[in-house]
Amino acid sequence: MNKPELIDYKGVIHIHSKYSDGSGGFRKILQAAQASNLDFVIITDHNRSEEHTSELQSHSFISYSVFCFQ
Repeated sequence: MNKPELIDYKGVIHIHSKYSDGSGGFRKILQAAQASNLDFVIITDHNRSEEHTSELQSHSFISYSVFCFQ
């Protein structure tokens, strides 16, 4: 029986945007992540403010907080 191939992913599992207690909006965070060749980003804001909904609506991401680049 063959062992499954393991794949290494590089990403950030805990980051906050300006809508919580971090700096930078989703677009800025995602651009920086892509420029760093990350495979994923998990944004863990404390607040679920409706204020940032419009910034997300212009993107087709997997989820509200988890962003994968493939």
